[in-house]
Amino acid sequence: MTADLQINGISCGYRNRAVIRDITLPLLEPGAIVALIGPNGAGKSTLLRGLAGLLPVTGSVTLDGQELVHLPAPRRADLVGFMPQSVIGRVGLSVLECVMTALPRHSPDGMEADVAALAVLARLGADDLANRAVGQLSGGQRQAVGLAVAIARDPKLLLLDEPTSALDLARRHMIMQHVRDLTHDGRIAIVVLHDLAYAAQWADRIAVLHEGRLFAFGTPDEVLTPDMLRQVYRIEARVERCSAGRLQIMTDGAATLTQQEARR
Repeated sequence: MTADLQINGISCGYRNRAVIRDITLPLLEPGAIVALIGPNGAGKSTLLRGLAGLLPVTGSVTLDGQELVHLPAPRRADLVGFMPQSVIGRVGLSVLECVMTALPRHSPDGMEADVAALAVLARLGADDLANRAVGQLSGGQRQAVGLAVAIARDPKLLLLDEPTSALDLARRHMIMQHVRDLTHDGRIAIVVLHDLAYAAQWADRIAVLHEGRLFAFGTPDEVLTPDMLRQVYRIEARVERCSAGRLQIMTDGAATLTQQEARR
C-alpha cells in the first residue's frame, strides 16, 4: 500500500466563515507521520474535518492520483480513516459491533463481518475488548477502539484528532506506536498533537497552524524553534536536547511581542 498525498490551496470553515485559509503542503510520501500543531483555535480540527470530507472544501486534495474533494462519500471512506477528538461511539454497542459498523458493506475477500472486525482489533492488540460495552471502556481503551474504527477499511490516509489526549504515558506511547506501525506499509498519518516534544519524537514532519494559515512546515528540527514558539504560542522558550538526543521545550514565560511581530 503506497500513495502520495498532495494538499494544494485548501480552505474550509463553517457557515460561510472561513477557518482554514489557502493551505498548501509539500508532497507527503507514503509512510510519513505528519504532526499538526498550533495553539487552541488555530484550525487543526477544522482542517482534519475538511480533509476527511466532513466540511465543504475548496482547493485540491489528491491521494494516489484521486481527487478526494470530488469523490463520493463511500469511496472516500475506503481511502481515508478519520478518528475524531471524542471517541464516544454508541454506548449500547459492544466494541466488536462498533468496529463492524465501520467495515465496508461487502468484504472484498468474503470474510464475515465479525471475523473481519476481530482481525482489526487483534492488529491493535485490543481483541480482548471485543465483547465489552463501549460505554464501559476507559479512556485509553476507547482511543484504541477509535483507532480500530479508523483503520477498519484499510485506508491509505489516517486523520487522527488528538489520539493521545488525556491518556497516561504508557497508553500514549502505545497509541503512537500503533500509528507508527500502521505507516510501515505505506499509509500516511496526519495527527493533531498538543505535546510538542511528543510531536518531535514521533513525527517525520510537523505542520504549524496559526490563525487558520500554515505558519511553518518541515522536520521537527526545522520547525520547533524559539522564534516559532514566540510568534505562534506567545511564549518565551528554549529548545534543547535531552540525554537521549530528543528535542525538549523549556518555557520561560509569556512573550511580549513587538507591534511588528504581532502583525505577522
